[in-house]
Formats: sequence, C-alpha cells, structure tokens
Amino acid sequence: MPETPSGTVFLSHYNTNYDDVIKSRTWTEYGTPSVSATQYKFGSKSFYANGSSGIISSIDSDDFNFGNNDFAVMFWTYCTTAKPQNGLIVLSHGGGDVPIRIRGDNGSGDNGYLKIDFYGYTGQPSLYSTIALPVNQWVHIAVIRYSNNAYIYINGTQRGTRVLNTAMGTGSNGIADRVIVGGHNIPMDSFYTGYIDELIIVKGSAVYTENFTPPTSPYFIIKSINSIYLGTTPITSVYRGTNLITNENILGG
Repeated sequence: MPETPSGTVFLSHYNTNYDDVIKSRTWTEYGTPSVSATQYKFGSKSFYANGSSGIISSIDSDDFNFGNNDFAVMFWTYCTTAKPQNGLIVLSHGGGDVPIRIRGDNGSGDNGYLKIDFYGYTGQPSLYSTIALPVNQWVHIAVIRYSNNAYIYINGTQRGTRVLNTAMGTGSNGIADRVIVGGHNIPMDSFYTGYIDELIIVKGSAVYTENFTPPTSPYFIIKSINSIYLGTTPITSVYRGTNLITNENILGG
C-alpha cells in the first residue's frame, strides 16, 4: 500500500460514503449521488455519477488554493459513455466558477479526449489530452502542475502538456475553495456518467515528474507514532528496516 504523498490535503476511498479521510468535511448533495458496489477499483465501492443527477460538493476550504505552487489531482475512473462531455472533478470557487475543471472535451471535435480548464489562472488556458478516455475499464487520471507546466497523465503515461506559469487566482474564476465530484458546478449541471474511485489531491507537490506506474492498492494515512499502542502501552520507537522513524509513516486509518 502506498503512503499518502507529502502535502496531501484530500483523500477519499468511497468505500462507505464520501468522507475525506484526511480531514472531516461537510458534504452537500445535489440530486441523488451515491456510492456503488457495481464497479470499484479498490475496497468495496466507488462514487457513482449516473449522468442525470447526483453531484457532491465540499464546504469552503483554503486547502484547494494552490497559489503559485505545484499540485496533483489524481483519481481512478470507469467511464460508461463514449466521448464524455461533462465534468468529472472540479475545484470550484463558490460552486459556480471553475479555477480547475477536469472534464470531457465538448468542442466541435467531440473526440472523447479529456479537457482541463485552468480558468483560475491568467489567460484561462486549457489543456487537452492527446488520446480519448478509454471506456468501460478503470483508468488512472493525474492532472499535475510541475515547474510552471501542467501535465495530464492517463494510466501513468503523459498525454498532454502546456505552460502554466502564473498563480491560481490571477484568472477570472478566482481561487478554488471546494471540490465538486460528478459534474461541472452546483447546484446541478452537466453530469458525468461513470464511476470515480480513490480521489487524492496534493498541494505543494507534483508527486510525479515523469511517466509512472499507477498505484496498485489504495493509499494509507500517515499517523503519529504517539497514537499507536500495543495493548495499553504507547509505542515510542518504530523502525523501517534499520532506520528509526520519528513521529511519521505509520500505517493507519
């Protein structure tokens, strides 16, 4: 199981509900969103976007204001409709504006490619994938900013890049203050059709800077060694191999 990367601000497994296991958040439901056991990459369930209703939105948080820093938004998806045109994951401002929006391309080509809108950045640029989103199979998506460039990886292979050298908040759509899953914006608009699993958002780190092998198991949470007990006795010294670990990197949650 991979450790959560440094800088992780959001992680949801969707095994029982929408909960972020990094931080307790309040979610607002629009329509009839759900978690489903029909398809899942890890665990027992995934978030199901039914294509006609069902969006979830978190409450306001500064966690999603990336400023001029690197970031990574990564998840697995099982798309059930060819040439999707609607939003999968949106980092929104106020629920309507879209500083970062991961969606199917709705342009004249209607080619099933992914389109990433960076409307919270100067010039409101967009990034397009160079291949279509595969259908009826689990696919790993990673949208990354690293060293003033944005990248999209599909199943660990880079499938598009563009310059992104300004700070979030310099574009007309402002800074992100919430995450929306399953559609463009709220209250309800442009629904995705398919499943989403293991959504993780990392602030201040790109996580990957070249092609990579997607995780083969869910991320686990890093906890303090001070919270780990053997019976009623607290554990104060933990080792990885021969290396003493101080207050970090303990499997939990």
